[in-house]
Amino acid sequence: MKIFDRNVVNTILSDMETPKIQILVGTRQVGKTTILNIIEGKLKRDKKQVIKINLENPEYANVFNTPQNIIDFLVISGFDLSQRIFLLLDEFQNFPRIDKVLKFLYDEYKDIKVIATGSSSLLLNRNIKEGLTGRNFIYNVYHFDFYEFANVRNSTLLCNMITSDRFIDMPEVTRIIEEYFIFGGYPEVILHPTLEMKQKIFSSIYISYLEKDINFFISSANTFKFSNLVELLAEQIGCLVNMNSLAETLRIAHKTVENYLFILEQTFSVKLLPPFCRNKEKEIRRMKKVYFYDLGLRNYVLKLQRLPLDQGTIAENFALIEMLRNNDYSIKYWRTKNGTEIDFILESYGEIIPVEVKYKNRVNTNIIPPNLKSFINQYEIKMAYVLTKNQEGEVMYNGKRIIFKPIIFARNINWGAGAEERGA
Repeated sequence: MKIFDRNVVNTILSDMETPKIQILVGTRQVGKTTILNIIEGKLKRDKKQVIKINLENPEYANVFNTPQNIIDFLVISGFDLSQRIFLLLDEFQNFPRIDKVLKFLYDEYKDIKVIATGSSSLLLNRNIKEGLTGRNFIYNVYHFDFYEFANVRNSTLLCNMITSDRFIDMPEVTRIIEEYFIFGGYPEVILHPTLEMKQKIFSSIYISYLEKDINFFISSANTFKFSNLVELLAEQIGCLVNMNSLAETLRIAHKTVENYLFILEQTFSVKLLPPFCRNKEKEIRRMKKVYFYDLGLRNYVLKLQRLPLDQGTIAENFALIEMLRNNDYSIKYWRTKNGTEIDFILESYGEIIPVEVKYKNRVNTNIIPPNLKSFINQYEIKMAYVLTKNQEGEVMYNGKRIIFKPIIFARNINWGAGAEERGA
């Protein structure tokens, strides 16, 4: 299978000369193992000492239970401890006491460089909070973003549009983005051409997720209720999460719903977006909105094989997962108690940018949405964005720039970007 470049790989490679333990986190089958393979191949080409181990393999249970066993294993395997050794560990989060073992290696064996992957930030947090704090770099590995997806589809035109921030409305753009809306960014899914094979892969991913990740936290007897919750949430993307309603529908305790949602977020399946609130009397300040990290898995859960006529909420979910790739800001939503809402509020060091998604064929770029006007009248901002299907433009309101941009540029948004500039 052809290996495609991932944006995160260069970041990981640039940090490899540091002594820090590098930890790649993300849901199963988003390409973490492939990234380890890329790193392994590069190190071997550079004539470095490297070994890659899958810690889900029970054969290594007695090797990684103590630091001395690891050292003995490396020596027996023919490695020279006086030279740098790259130890690549796949799926290390389930391994008991791995934090203490890696802490010892980090502190006592400076020439052993560890790069590891894990599928659950919940397990990782538990395993690294005591021993590895301050000793690691963590990298989020997501599904293929839209640029990577366009690259897989060999759309040089679309890739150039995204990198240059210049848009041309062509059928190819619509076709590829709608394919992404349906099938998402799981690498193995998008690399198989037939719908039947894509569905089989989604089934395998979901079953593996339930059996390997979820069963670690909840009993198999409760997996059915958990799966039902996933289906309910898939129907409600972009909506406020009502814990009481979900508990009543599923006939489970409110606390159980809360726990399941926490697990879903920590295993990189759903994103629960908090509210932006500075006026407790008029604005929602507690309820979160739900989105999926991968639209393809969301559609699989709902047995959807084609897009609905109204693609607005799917486009909103798409915009969020693109913007999540940008670490320059936090993302929230804004909603007043009388229902006025902004899809996303980007916030960094006190600066805010409201972002509204209007994904339809005709958006009048001379008309400012009333909800944006309402927000601008209450908060000090420099600019606001409206993400459209295929239209660009810019207008002023109360001295503030309102920038209309096609949604394929969602990730490019930042405080210095304008109609003619590309964001970082």
